[in-house]
Amino acid sequence: MNINQKLFSKKQQVALIEQWLTCDEYGMSTQQFCTQLVEHGDSQSKEIGEAGLLALNGGSVTSALKGWLPELVVNSIEIAEKAGHRKTGLEGALRQLEGGQNVIKRLAGIMVIPFIVTLLISLLGVFVSGEILKAVSGLSQQSVVGVGQDFHDWVVVWGPWIVLTIFGVLLGVSVSFTRWYGPSRHITRHWPLYQSYRLATVAAFLSSLGNLSQCGMKLDDALAAISQASSSLYLNAHIKTMRIRIEEEGEKNLGKILDTGLLLTFERANLEVLGDTGDYAKLLLKSANNHEKTVQKQLDIMSAFLPKIMLIVAVLLLVVLIGTSMIQLFEMINNLR
Repeated sequence: MNINQKLFSKKQQVALIEQWLTCDEYGMSTQQFCTQLVEHGDSQSKEIGEAGLLALNGGSVTSALKGWLPELVVNSIEIAEKAGHRKTGLEGALRQLEGGQNVIKRLAGIMVIPFIVTLLISLLGVFVSGEILKAVSGLSQQSVVGVGQDFHDWVVVWGPWIVLTIFGVLLGVSVSFTRWYGPSRHITRHWPLYQSYRLATVAAFLSSLGNLSQCGMKLDDALAAISQASSSLYLNAHIKTMRIRIEEEGEKNLGKILDTGLLLTFERANLEVLGDTGDYAKLLLKSANNHEKTVQKQLDIMSAFLPKIMLIVAVLLLVVLIGTSMIQLFEMINNLR
């Protein structure tokens, strides 16, 4: 992968597929699409167009997209193109790119800013209370003793350790999202952060599975492709169980195949009831959408309340730091009178 491929953003990937889809709807050939990229695109688009024109001489243009687009997206286009349904593949690729945002980044985005604000307000409280205590020390001409000084010193000594502990816990949780799997992971099924990660992972997984199925890929082959492209040990462990049910147990019902503890109970039941129809793509995409709605509601609630809670904690700490220091200052002034 070259530097231009690494810098090719999600927004640019979506724009590329949208442009290709538009050209396809106008009836333009793949060669004409690649020529347009070369003649009218930016440096990255020109590179893709040139690679596409070269690829057309010996095969499919999708081989030129490897490195520029996620592997699953390229696979869905390639499979659909071979089946004569390129438009379906492009539409599926577009859904994959526009959905399934990295949930870890989404959770981090919710928590990082409130955490930083809380930290800054706490530092302000330590600084202000420290200046007040310095004034008290100057008036008394001796070391300050009292609840204000004690609390200030406690925050100065233990505050950094508390921050590092919280950061370490959050880092450990984020790592465990993708690496912790097996029966013990089931206890986290309804824990707020883990539940949000699970549901977002399911939404992206079902969307990819639905898109690949819609492009004509068999369910087991689609599961294998998703597993190969995924770096999540957690998701791959569930996919392994699903494939065993297909290959070794001969299970045909979609709901029973996917019953590994990932899906919402109601959604899994729906897939089990309707899972013998054979129209997997429609069911999978509908379920993916429902899971995405559920996780979005959870993230919206967290976005609404978490910053407020952390702000309250920070303000309370600020009030206690400055308040206890001011009490000591007033007491010293009264003593001097």
